[in-house]
Amino acid sequence: EGFAGVTQAQAAGRLLAEVLPLRDEVTRERRESGSVALLRERRRARAADTFVLLDAAGHERVIAESAAVIKTGDGQCSGAVVALRDVTRERRRADEVARAGNLESLGLMAGSIAHDFGNLLTAMVANLQLAQLDPGLTDPVKGRLDQIERAVWRARDVTQQLTTFAKGGTTVKKPLALEPLLREASGFAVQNTTVQLRLQVTPGLWLVEADESQLVQVINNLAVNAVQAMAAVDADRRQL
Repeated sequence: EGFAGVTQAQAAGRLLAEVLPLRDEVTRERRESGSVALLRERRRARAADTFVLLDAAGHERVIAESAAVIKTGDGQCSGAVVALRDVTRERRRADEVARAGNLESLGLMAGSIAHDFGNLLTAMVANLQLAQLDPGLTDPVKGRLDQIERAVWRARDVTQQLTTFAKGGTTVKKPLALEPLLREASGFAVQNTTVQLRLQVTPGLWLVEADESQLVQVINNLAVNAVQAMAAVDADRRQL
């Protein structure tokens, strides 16, 4: 009654498939009980399998089923005994262990990627700084190089986040002024676009304690989404 939601009297005379609506774990298609296969084939004495069972409330349970044939004294099959065990919690714990293993592998991979990417960024910064020493650079070119350098340093911050994740560490928080972060992060988003950036910041904002690279990334993502949305609206208007 605990699994199927029916009493012994209600189950009497009904097909086993009606009392135990078993389903395949992967496809969720209906499956027959192992006892039915034993009685039909009569070639095996025992059977064991795992199914998904819908309980009376419509919730899924993972059920381990064991079935054995009942034989008479002369060896004839007279029925079968079915034992059901709820292994939902065991399966959930096994899935959690597997998920933890996957996260550990992901962390190792992220650490390796962050290390290699950090080396590439270091080379980029070195070459940028050498290029900035050229006395023949015009002011617009110098401004572009400065923007590229700031973007590279931000990329290094993101790389550091990957390293922190890989090591299972915590974020680095410190007091930050919001206005310069807003201007810098949103300024990256509107570069090389027709969108004009206008910021209205309340004077005297308090400092916030946060991870600088993560906060800049959040602001930049919001600004990029806004720029893309404005471009989409502008395209729709032109079509009209």
